[in-house]
Amino acid sequence: MFPPILPIVVLLTRLSSAIPPPSAPSLPSLPPLSSLNTSLDVDTRGMCECKITNDWLNFDAGAPFLDFQDCEKTLRQLLADSVDFGRENFEWLSLGTPFHPVRGGPKEGRGTPKRYVHNTCTLCLVFLRDLKNWPSKPPPPYPDKYVSDYLSLYQYGKSLWSDCVRNKHELGWIAPRFGFSHPMALFFWQTGSRKDRGVPNTIAGLGETA
Repeated sequence: MFPPILPIVVLLTRLSSAIPPPSAPSLPSLPPLSSLNTSLDVDTRGMCECKITNDWLNFDAGAPFLDFQDCEKTLRQLLADSVDFGRENFEWLSLGTPFHPVRGGPKEGRGTPKRYVHNTCTLCLVFLRDLKNWPSKPPPPYPDKYVSDYLSLYQYGKSLWSDCVRNKHELGWIAPRFGFSHPMALFFWQTGSRKDRGVPNTIAGLGETA
C-alpha cells in the first residue's frame, strides 16, 4: 500500500526553503569543452516529465529539506566527467549486464544505475528495464545496452535541469531516444526518497571496466 498523500500545505512547507533565490547562477554552456565540437545532434524537446510528488521527496524524520541548488551541483559532476572523457563512446549497461567488447565498438563499459549525489539531490542514470512499477515509462522494447558518450548524456541532463529544476522548481526525468527504443533515463530526485531507495546500486565488478 502506498502511504497516504500528504496535505498540499505540508508538501509546500517541505519545499519552501528549497526554491533558490532569483539571482541563483545558471550553468555555463560548456566552457571547459570549448576546444571540442559541442554542437550535438540531440533533440530533447518534449522528452522531459517534471515531478514533485511525495515519493520523489524524503520525508524521513530529521531529513533536510530539498535544496534545488544541490541538483545543479550533481549536474556539474556529470559535466566534470564530460570534460574528462569528451566524445569517447562507452557501452552503458543495465543492472548486472556484463561488458563484452566487440571489434569496432566501445573499448569500455559503464555499469548502471549510476548516481551523482550532492547532499539533498541525486542525479541518477538508470535503464528502463531496471525500473519496476513505473507506469509512465515509454513503451518497450527496453534494451540492456546503450552506446553513448558522457557529453551527450550531459546535454540531456542539462535539458532536464533547465526545464524542471531551474524553470519550475520541480524534479523529474528524461528518456533519450535510441532508434525505436528508450534504453535508459536520467532522473533528478531527492536523496533518500522513496524513488531513490527503489533503485538498486550498480553490481560491483559488472559493467565497469575502468
